[in-house]
Amino acid sequence: MHQRNFENIQVLISRLRNLRSPSEYYEFQNDLVGFMYGADEWRSQCAEIELLVRGGIDCDPSWRAIDWRLERMVADRICRQLRCVGDGLAWKAFSYERHLITALGANRSNPNLFGKEGFGCELTVLKDTWENEGHFAILHDITNCLSVGDLTTCSQMHAPWVKGAKHTCNPERWVVAEVKEEHGQCKTVNRGGKQLDRMAMVVDAVVNGAPLVGEDGVQRKFFRSAEQFKTHLRQVAAVLEEAAITGHSTRRIQRHWVLSARAPAQALKSGLSQKDLNAEADSALGQAGFTAGRPRFVISSADILRLTPGCAPFSIYPFSPEICAALICDYVAFLSVLEITALTEAMLAVGFKQVEEITPIDLTQGGRPVVRGLARGKVMSIDNSGLQQMMLELVDLKRQGEAMIEYCSRPSTVPAVGMLTLKNERATWK
Repeated sequence: MHQRNFENIQVLISRLRNLRSPSEYYEFQNDLVGFMYGADEWRSQCAEIELLVRGGIDCDPSWRAIDWRLERMVADRICRQLRCVGDGLAWKAFSYERHLITALGANRSNPNLFGKEGFGCELTVLKDTWENEGHFAILHDITNCLSVGDLTTCSQMHAPWVKGAKHTCNPERWVVAEVKEEHGQCKTVNRGGKQLDRMAMVVDAVVNGAPLVGEDGVQRKFFRSAEQFKTHLRQVAAVLEEAAITGHSTRRIQRHWVLSARAPAQALKSGLSQKDLNAEADSALGQAGFTAGRPRFVISSADILRLTPGCAPFSIYPFSPEICAALICDYVAFLSVLEITALTEAMLAVGFKQVEEITPIDLTQGGRPVVRGLARGKVMSIDNSGLQQMMLELVDLKRQGEAMIEYCSRPSTVPAVGMLTLKNERATWK
């Protein structure tokens, strides 16, 4: 089942890359909903049988020969893998606006389609939005990254019949909505309730720059840089391609930064022992100038589909559909290893003064600072959440530092917790 889903995701990612017209988006989403509903139905059935068998009641004897807990876990994982494709659809439909996607992920969510009250209503509204209003809308429950509201209407993505017809668009490019059934009709609502209050906060944060309050109660602001987004993902692609063939690959990304990749099935065939693989990794660390005893950070791509809100999904990484699907399904995984020296050197190189490491290092708290530096009389830091994004997306550290300096140079900059994004991410992810 997992292997079939791997093959299915490859096909879906290929289709995702080729989406052009709103009609193609609409058809793609319908197909994805169907795949996801089937997987979620199987997950629910596995959970039900698991409880029956555990309770010891009379049941089909053949059931006891199956590990239903494992079946449920695999089905749940398949649902999350399919939602990673949904994340790619959301990023593409939202023109790779990281701030908007981050804001719409600022809520707890456990999206299940099968048995969900109101799911039929959401599908009805999606269809009506397309067929009657003439706009494509994305369903949040087919993603891992969107958890505020039920759907978002993309006002500039029109159905074919809209061309030449009398039609009025919402002035906002994206309109977030909650779906309710009122007097037997399924419709979007825009007033009342905690969810709608959260939606209003998202709009205020993205449009007006107001603080966004997450589940931890911390107010965060969005910082937009004029610097071009830049990564080392081309190097990563080469490492992953090699690992997919040979089972392993390790490469120096820059001084104090190393990336290694493993494909378990191919690694077994290679005949290399764990000792050989460790020696290869140690050699790469030495070439990258790692120093024994210095703090280092290690981030693995394995089983990390529900990322920190705002991280790009593997379905849009600039790799082949086969490699993207392998990352999503853990047929290949990479390990990003960064010594803290890489951060301090990058910040000093672009003009920060008095750069300091925040000790002790604690990666369990997303908002905890890792390093901070003084520039233009202002202090700016990188926290755990920002570091995770930088290490997974292989963001160029010098360019990140330049964006930080640029932000500190603005007269309007005030002390705040938030997220810094660089411009034109579309060039990387499209």
